[in-house]
Amino acid sequence: MNLVTKRRIGFIGAGKAANVIATALHDCGYTISSISSRDISSATSLSDHILDCIPSSNIQDTATECNIVFITTPDDAILSVAKSIIWKSKCIVIHCSGSKTLEVLNPARDQGAQIGSLHPVQTFSGEIGNKESLKGVTFAIDGEDDVLDILRQLVLDLGGFPVKISPELRPLYHLSAFLACGGLVTLVSKASSLWESMGYNDSTGLQSLLPLIKKTIENIEAKGTYGSITGPVHRGDISTISEHISAIRKQSPDTMDIYKSISKYATKLSSQNGGIDYNTSQQIIDLIENDSKITGES
Repeated sequence: MNLVTKRRIGFIGAGKAANVIATALHDCGYTISSISSRDISSATSLSDHILDCIPSSNIQDTATECNIVFITTPDDAILSVAKSIIWKSKCIVIHCSGSKTLEVLNPARDQGAQIGSLHPVQTFSGEIGNKESLKGVTFAIDGEDDVLDILRQLVLDLGGFPVKISPELRPLYHLSAFLACGGLVTLVSKASSLWESMGYNDSTGLQSLLPLIKKTIENIEAKGTYGSITGPVHRGDISTISEHISAIRKQSPDTMDIYKSISKYATKLSSQNGGIDYNTSQQIIDLIENDSKITGES
């Protein structure tokens, strides 16, 4: 067991991320000594799953008790938390935001703390974690050299894959995660809602689409995105694309921008993958960009 497991670790913030990360670390042999939250009930609920972990409503308690402190509050609260605490010199302070750089921890650094960041490329729904919860997950890490070494070891112990993301690329990294998670949920919601125009509710739509969604994810995992793209764009089926656009204009106008954006990028993917030739791709782009000229539409 590495030396990091001997250090006292604490969490400030007892939300969804802390529920998984803290309990997963505990299951991997790390010492989680303190959980603090202004909502003592959430701190208590999480600490109940961790042996000898003390809950508190005072975040200073965690900073005083622990050698390594994870700030797992909402992103907009990280800076105010860092400012409000008296930090011990040489302690390690880590935020778990995907979008924020290390600058939000400068108040801790100014007091002699070492700082870093760790963000799992994963979504959490409030479940309690275990040593299997974060296996195979990529973690974006940053920090000073000594802190990076600790974070790499921690991620490896969790069964994850550490990647260093530089500060200037942090927004792009977070955008990638958003598109794959929140963007996907938004797209599925829109696809499900179209069933309302067919006489069904969106719950029926979702249940009908879930097997398709699951199989698509399986295909991506097995074949990558290029090997998994299907549909009328990939086939160069101009007439079906035209029918889609006509249906959108008649029955779901607010779907048009989404459809155009996705279809344009699908055209690019299919062209790069040999699915359609240049002339067909240009016909599709012209059709998408000039949808008002579809035959039969004014």
